Amino acid sequence: MYGKHIKWFTSALVLASLIGCRQAETASPTETDAAREPASLVLTTDISALITPSGTRTIDADDNTIRHVSLFLIDYLEDRLVAYRNIYPDTQAALNRYNDIDLENGFVDETTGEIDPDLTSGKAIRVTFDFNSPKHGSAERLTRGTYVLLAVANFSESDQFGQTGIAAQIQSLIEDFRQNSDVGLGNFKANYAHFYDLTLKIPDETQNGASYAPYVRPGNVSIPLSTTQYLHLISGQNRSSAELKHTCARVRVDVCNYSDQPLTINSLQMSNNFTQSNCYLFSRLDHTENYAIENDYRGKGAPVTTSSNALIPFQAARQLTREMGATTIFDGLIYESRDEANNYTYTIDVSYGQKDLKRYVLKNNGQPISSWTDLQNEGPYFLLKRSDGNSYLYTENDKVYASSGDNTPQQILDLCAAQNYSYSYVWNLEWAGNGSSYYLRNVYTGDYIDKISYSYGSSEWYRLGMVDNSGLNNSYTANLRSGRFLFVSDYYRDRYSVNAYINIRADQANMPVVGWEGDGEWSQFALYPVEEVSGLGTREEVVLRTIDKTSGEVNDVHEIQRNDFIRVLVEVSYNPDKGDFEFIVNDWQTGGGDITFN
Repeated sequence: MYGKHIKWFTSALVLASLIGCRQAETASPTETDAAREPASLVLTTDISALITPSGTRTIDADDNTIRHVSLFLIDYLEDRLVAYRNIYPDTQAALNRYNDIDLENGFVDETTGEIDPDLTSGKAIRVTFDFNSPKHGSAERLTRGTYVLLAVANFSESDQFGQTGIAAQIQSLIEDFRQNSDVGLGNFKANYAHFYDLTLKIPDETQNGASYAPYVRPGNVSIPLSTTQYLHLISGQNRSSAELKHTCARVRVDVCNYSDQPLTINSLQMSNNFTQSNCYLFSRLDHTENYAIENDYRGKGAPVTTSSNALIPFQAARQLTREMGATTIFDGLIYESRDEANNYTYTIDVSYGQKDLKRYVLKNNGQPISSWTDLQNEGPYFLLKRSDGNSYLYTENDKVYASSGDNTPQQILDLCAAQNYSYSYVWNLEWAGNGSSYYLRNVYTGDYIDKISYSYGSSEWYRLGMVDNSGLNNSYTANLRSGRFLFVSDYYRDRYSVNAYINIRADQANMPVVGWEGDGEWSQFALYPVEEVSGLGTREEVVLRTIDKTSGEVNDVHEIQRNDFIRVLVEVSYNPDKGDFEFIVNDWQTGGGDITFN
């Protein structure tokens, strides 16, 4: 089986006071009529990267420094913006005019632990809100009580994933505050909902004149980081903690080939609940609304792994050798999502190029044919599905059967592959040499559907059989009706003034395949073309699961959060003695804050 290893990493925003200050509470908001005693707050923010930078395409995704940050404090009880800090050293940016860097606000020198006003980036930023010396007016004289912290960092001034750009919104908010710096900005939730509700949206792409959502965030645009949290300040000096997170998650899929033979990666797909095209810039305080943005008209969807937005787009038919080791076949950024009812899955199709091994894959983009031209051009191999249901013809024990269940054509092919590549559902329409007359030969057994001898019998006794030769009155004329095909027995054509068709008796519990004089839906078939390819292959749909590093318990994943780094490692080998794949799962022993998936 495959080995699936996924790690999650989080970035921390630490809000710390000077030495000797007491710890502030970070609980839910509380209301009180008590006097609001003075309070001061010193905040130190730091961030660690998702992974160590590598290459050029992933520099922005791997950025492990803070280049700029804007922080806002809202008095919860009064719903009033009372303070802000803007650390923006880039002199070419419009927000630099509001840059707050000084001896008490700025980047922290890693060697000294002190603020260095000359630094223009770093892994830590410290800002101070001093009751006795407010920097931006009397409004920021903090008092005991509950505050909402909004912080955003590393946003791009030209980032148009927000309604009007994040930088423009921050500049407008700062300008409004500076005009009311003694009292702050009241009724904040209503008057500035456009700021708190800022959304990040993945731009649509166009292919063949049609617009679609790629569900992969462009990887060459700076990724904003943000946090939203309640802070409950006590009187005196305070310190607290929060998390500053990337506003997107990251998915990387690596494949390692342990065989001496080249491995071909044919396709990579993810389930259509994996992500959404929009997300909030600021995480919702109750954490329940993050995944249901009303204006996300695209809804949930599957990341398009071939999108140029990806850090490393998937390339079909790529070959991996043993010497290449673990190789990344996809690396992309997605937005958070939640699905409590369904699993998250990824599906990968791989093959080894063994010429003596045959398998079948869908043609015509997985769609049924609808014309005589298609029958000629897409044939001769087909799946035969009853037109009004999901019953497919197959052979077993020299008889013709109809499958039960609710399977797609791809699932039928996967079922055949899982049964040692026994393609008993695939039929070869061999031309009988006359008009539209064909023999229906099963590619697995090599036998043919026998002639129809009866036109009105629905019991097991009348089930059609298989014979090992053609030319035994067992040809069938194909008729086309509204894109569906009927197969009328040439032997029973106009016999006793009726015709007999291959028919699935759906009114019977065992759905026998018989000859029947009726030409209704049970005699009509959708033909899905498939093609024969050389080489051993498999197509696996894998459920995303997480292993608790403490208990070892395995659970299905039903939520992908911002700042998650999902790392999938698929390990594949080939056993030439058995003529089949071997898939190995290694349970990783993790430590620290890592979470391992498999």
